Amino acid sequence: MESLGNSQEKAARRPEIDRVKTQMGSDFFKLETEERERKAREIISGFGMQGVDTVDDLFNRTQAPGYNPEKANETLRVLSTAVYENMNENGLSQIPIKGSYTVESMLPKMWVGQDALDPENGSRFASMVTQNFIDKFGDDVSKNRAFAALEMLDYVRNYPSQGVEIGKQTEEAKKEINSILPLGRGAIEAKLMALKCLEGESKSEDGENTEIPKKEKDENINETKEEARRPKTENNENEDTNKDEIPDSKEDQLSWVRQKLDFIESSRNLDDYYTVGHVVAQLERDAENMKIKPEVREEVMTRLKLKHCNFLMGQSGGWIKNPSGGMTMSMAAETAQNRGRALGREDIKFLFNPEGANGMPVAAAWNLMQEASYDYKKILMDILNNNKGLKDSNGNIVTKERMMRDLEQVVDNDPELGNVEVNYGSDDDFERRNWVRKELARRLVNENQKFFKNVDNKKAAILSDKALYLAESLALSTQEIAVWNRGTLKGNNELADMVGIEYYRQSRDKHGRPVGPRFHLNLIKNIGATSWLRYTTTLNGGERIPPGKELKAEEVYKNLDKFSEGGYQYFFSVFVSNKIAPLFELLKQRDPSPKDVNYELLKKAVDYFNKADPRAQVAEIDRSEQIYLPVEIRGNESFVVTKTKDGRTQEIKTEDGKSVFVGGKEYTFNERKNILTPKDKKDTNVINLGRDGKIISEKNDKGDNVEFFEYQGVRQEIKEKPGNKVFLNGKEYPIVLGKNGKQQLRALWLAGVVQMATTNPLLDWNLDNIMELGRMASEQKLSEEAGTFITKRQWNDILRELDAYNNLRKLSKQRRIRGNRSKDFVREA
Repeated sequence: MESLGNSQEKAARRPEIDRVKTQMGSDFFKLETEERERKAREIISGFGMQGVDTVDDLFNRTQAPGYNPEKANETLRVLSTAVYENMNENGLSQIPIKGSYTVESMLPKMWVGQDALDPENGSRFASMVTQNFIDKFGDDVSKNRAFAALEMLDYVRNYPSQGVEIGKQTEEAKKEINSILPLGRGAIEAKLMALKCLEGESKSEDGENTEIPKKEKDENINETKEEARRPKTENNENEDTNKDEIPDSKEDQLSWVRQKLDFIESSRNLDDYYTVGHVVAQLERDAENMKIKPEVREEVMTRLKLKHCNFLMGQSGGWIKNPSGGMTMSMAAETAQNRGRALGREDIKFLFNPEGANGMPVAAAWNLMQEASYDYKKILMDILNNNKGLKDSNGNIVTKERMMRDLEQVVDNDPELGNVEVNYGSDDDFERRNWVRKELARRLVNENQKFFKNVDNKKAAILSDKALYLAESLALSTQEIAVWNRGTLKGNNELADMVGIEYYRQSRDKHGRPVGPRFHLNLIKNIGATSWLRYTTTLNGGERIPPGKELKAEEVYKNLDKFSEGGYQYFFSVFVSNKIAPLFELLKQRDPSPKDVNYELLKKAVDYFNKADPRAQVAEIDRSEQIYLPVEIRGNESFVVTKTKDGRTQEIKTEDGKSVFVGGKEYTFNERKNILTPKDKKDTNVINLGRDGKIISEKNDKGDNVEFFEYQGVRQEIKEKPGNKVFLNGKEYPIVLGKNGKQQLRALWLAGVVQMATTNPLLDWNLDNIMELGRMASEQKLSEEAGTFITKRQWNDILRELDAYNNLRKLSKQRRIRGNRSKDFVREA
């Protein structure tokens, strides 16, 4: 059930409700169909929301943070209440009491919504109209009981083909309503009104007939609606969803569970036990029954987890720290974990199986969505090329200009950022987005014929739609949508802001907004923010697929052996919320004070930097002089040094990376040349393996892959050699962990603090403060293991690069001359 708010909120919308009722007029439900549709469109247009003509548009806006979702929600509440009161005041008072299916039969088409075709649920807007009556029951338990009883009867009344006796269902509803103990006058009146309706009263208090007028019906639409209400399965589209007996074959079991799963996935409120919770509980019990085959059970558990993660993450609204105190991403992940519904390795293995998730091409659907989000303009042009004569909702031919319109006109929730470009994951032009989804479905079928070759067009449409739905659910559940959103920064998705930190700061800077220290404005490209799937999927060498590159399902699938279980909650609750988000705030900070940038902050912040920018390997050229050269691993063979002490660029090499012992001596194995080079540099006896050196791969007693070659009749094992030393100009140097990662985030942040401290007179930094900061950062150990925050050499480089001492002298002189601390005096660092 939808929430219409408390009594104060309902009273506050009274003027708008009265305005809409006046616009409807007392004869609204007696108008001819065409006239009623016209007036319905005018009423929605009267709310002043551009591009919104139907309740579908309004419901879509409630999920579009960049377009004021609360206004869309409030519009739906006003409109549904106005419809309810209009019915009450014009002789149709029993219609909302009977239930949403009866209300739906009275509504104009554009107020019904496409969700009326969902199995079992009916029109969401019609339910909101009924909710106005249900709310009179007072407490939530009574509301739920009354709603469930009346809705079940209304469903049976409107869809007799289900085979349930209406008389029997009426008695069940009366029994349930009678058992409700109402508290308060309003609740007592609601109970009496419901019972009066159930007793079959057809007269209102003023004596006017309240029988439901027969609505003009399009036979084809009715047939489609009735068909859609019956859960569809691949083998038996009309199979009874309430059937409790578990079939024997895998195919029949899949059909049986998919009916239930489709119903659950169509629900908008998983926490409402009266509508869907009992189905979830029953299906879980069924899945534990050993009669269900393992591959079927795997689909049940994966889709239940995915629905819960999708539902909870959707409730978070993209918040890391929700200002209203509501759901956050961390809370969503923790809730899923506590319910045993957090996504894990086996779920991704099932969904991304290249042979299909029990025949559903979810991996292919995921890849198509990646393409659409990374090259949106291309897919829009594909739509025009594949759909000659495509028309919009007004019947006009869609041109290239129309298709590309407003791609750069979507405004962020921070309007001063200006216009941003959208993609499939962030487009709020719902008509265009629907065209794209149809194009994705078309391509899914055409490019993956092995999944569709034995099904007709109707079943192919159902199968492709389900695959796309599951892929979309996975994108929200894993916050892959934040990666897609990294260059648009639409809505309030805070993770997207962090993924796109470079774009975020540069966009704000262009519009004169605060961006933090200017020193590292164009130097910080990313801070480790990413989606759960990208974080959990590590490639060979420990690298992750960056946000600027498509995440293909096959890359994830072939690296599942490195997937860490239990990481869903950790990623959102610890990594994102407690490491990356605080780091994001540190890097944006504009007013660091000497007392706040202290030793305790450095101890806490070092963990943020290590998570966002893990410490990189460096060549220790001179420990006493603190000369460390950054290196890059190239396979197992070489390290590349960007610069040396004298400023020249050189390449330094490790040993080849594999070694073998022959006759008690250690040799380096060069696979490319098929030779053994003695480790002892004085020994020049290179062994040429020749044909005898054929490499054999086997598993040892521990199950590890091991390589052997045979030399002079003896098998020799080839071992990986740790790359912990390099050679430069004939001298050996150790490889150690540096203070910084590859992006130098620690040093850049500290440089930003120094820049602000030495250029902003309102921050009260002086020479003593700067010297103390340098001592804490470069001389005082954070711990025995971590050492200092940065090296002494790095600290001196920061002071020199920023000309810190001269800037401090200038600040001191300014303070003496001006003698005040007016804000006119401030310039952002």
